[in-house]
Amino acid sequence: MITPKELSAVAAKYKLKDTQVEKDYVLSWILYGISKHELLFKNLAFKGGTVLKKIYFENYRFSEDLDFTLTDEKITNQELLNEFEKIYAFVKQEANISLKFKEHDEHESGSLVFYVNYVGPLQANIDSRDIKIDITRGEILEFEIETKPLIITYSDLPRESFLLRCYSLPEVLVEKMAALMGRTEPRDLYDFWYLTEHAGLKPRDYRGEFERKAANKNHIPAQLEEKVLAKEKNFKKDWDRKLENQMNDLPKFDDVFRESKRNLKF
Repeated sequence: MITPKELSAVAAKYKLKDTQVEKDYVLSWILYGISKHELLFKNLAFKGGTVLKKIYFENYRFSEDLDFTLTDEKITNQELLNEFEKIYAFVKQEANISLKFKEHDEHESGSLVFYVNYVGPLQANIDSRDIKIDITRGEILEFEIETKPLIITYSDLPRESFLLRCYSLPEVLVEKMAALMGRTEPRDLYDFWYLTEHAGLKPRDYRGEFERKAANKNHIPAQLEEKVLAKEKNFKKDWDRKLENQMNDLPKFDDVFRESKRNLKF
């Protein structure tokens, strides 16, 4: 486990709270455990906003949870929970980070959501901190899963052979587009904006993939622009509150929304 001093130095670098960086540190160790666990490594595809931070863009917004797609439907949710217990033991042995299963929930689709308490470098009470892990079933993947190295931020994480199976950037983009049609989370808009304005992805290049992804989630693809524009006020209301703790240079909502609207037309 790194020292509180090192953790504070990382927090100072990114101008974030120590607690936010501590969670990121613990997330990194859970991911390392998955990379060394044969069944989980082979059958979980890392996705969501956290994959952008951990795999693709070192200075991306910090995230607070882990999202995966399960690629082998034969694995039961109880098996997944049991295998994650081995991850907790591995992380305790390797980094002296305490992890403890808290609770879980299952969606109608069979997808699994569970929470894990932890004690990291700040040595808070284990019940006062938790991480959400979301494992989706029944996802249609439009692109090949890729195997990539994790970006290493902390001194005690091994720098060699730390690989994870993960979504490609186009897969992340079309999934974020589908997410924008359903829930109203500022992080989805931010990720869409970053991928289109900074990473250079063009939604029109992935029209067919998006249409299939959206249809699988019971959305009408042609309604993307309409759905997002209707959420402008709610996005704006929650923009600072939900994102300012994840980065020190949060762009202004009006700028992000204006630029994103251009990419909703395709």
